[in-house]
Amino acid sequence: MVKKVLSINHSDSTGKTGIQNDLGSFQELDVFGFTVITSININQEQVLEVVDDLTIKRQFESVFALGQIDSIKLANLHSLETPILIKEFVEEYHVPYLILETPLKDLEQEINQTTIKELHPIVVLTETLDDSKESAKRLFQKEMTALVFPVKNFSDNFLLYNGDSFYSFNTSENVAAFLTAELAIHQTLSHLLKLEK
Repeated sequence: MVKKVLSINHSDSTGKTGIQNDLGSFQELDVFGFTVITSININQEQVLEVVDDLTIKRQFESVFALGQIDSIKLANLHSLETPILIKEFVEEYHVPYLILETPLKDLEQEINQTTIKELHPIVVLTETLDDSKESAKRLFQKEMTALVFPVKNFSDNFLLYNGDSFYSFNTSENVAAFLTAELAIHQTLSHLLKLEK
């Protein structure tokens, strides 16, 4: 049976970022992608038109009316209400895996802190960390399942830190979409990971 995953993200009609990019990655990884649009890129200057909470809720209702979702990728949330809405659906439908994709510089923003507190996701950092391992140790929070971040200067090599150990993996895919699909299919990332010495 094909696994079903959900991208909660902005819409970019160029396909370079956002939901369109996630759907392309999901297709390559043989999972079926659903979407909830949080904002729309309305011009080439990356100006976003934010979608209101009621419309977001109705999108959730449409998606979950079609059955079980195996994992969720979250990015570009704009309202403190959104993680609360997500929590309601995640708990009602027992979605086991969530990945939050956010730049390092945005990790301390209230919206991301609320998302982490409410949803306990895996957090994907999309910027290279200086002194990666020490930074990861400082940033790790009990509410996070793990931190995933690029190995410095190697765009297709990544480290996962679970608060105890570091693990490496390699992918040229959209990392957050890749991990979302892998969790849906395998219910674990252990087959991808190698313990860092």
